[in-house]
Amino acid sequence: MLNSLQMALCDTQGQLFELAAERGYASEAFVKAYMTSAVAADMDKEFHHIQWAGKAYILSRMEDELADQLVKVGEIYDKEALYWMGYIYRYWHFYTGENSREIYKQAPAKTMNVVYLMYHTMSPEMAIDRLKEAYEKANGGKITVEVQQSDSTTGITSAAEGICDIGMASRELKDEETKENLTATEIARDGIAVVVNNDNDIDELTSDQVKAIFTGETTDWEDLAK
Repeated sequence: MLNSLQMALCDTQGQLFELAAERGYASEAFVKAYMTSAVAADMDKEFHHIQWAGKAYILSRMEDELADQLVKVGEIYDKEALYWMGYIYRYWHFYTGENSREIYKQAPAKTMNVVYLMYHTMSPEMAIDRLKEAYEKANGGKITVEVQQSDSTTGITSAAEGICDIGMASRELKDEETKENLTATEIARDGIAVVVNNDNDIDELTSDQVKAIFTGETTDWEDLAK
């Protein structure tokens, strides 16, 4: 899940693409110029002043540095499609860590415009995964495996919703989760250490006592000293 600052940058880039259309720039040429430029590379950095400069400043920098690539002869895409495109490209960077040039290679403007109607109602993660799968299939079936850390519920929910192929979890499936056509496969077990404060008088706990604590059955240390 992206933080509020990252979401704001996604929104800024979406608005930038809309502004380019308002200024009359042909969409395919503009998006390619931007995604392969030093401007986008600066947006990819962890911190850079351009990230907070706003859409108008970013576009003016492009007009200064990329004037020969920005043309007003050619198709201008629907503004909603352009906003989604800009938003998804930036979200993609935060989601996978890939830079703008690498992302554009996998999903150029023409592809994004074609899939907009089918993909714009999906979660950003699902849309990006579909785009990456299509690119990999078209390029010899080469695949990469990305491992992302999350809690058990997120891993299970993501698998059920098709966001990922395998969801990681450190607990058994709940009854309602088994109804989602999920299959649980145990691959490892880990140990859990129960640690108490040094001033606690309890020297040892049985497995049943630990279970009672974590299920809420026992809520007072005095109950364990009996």
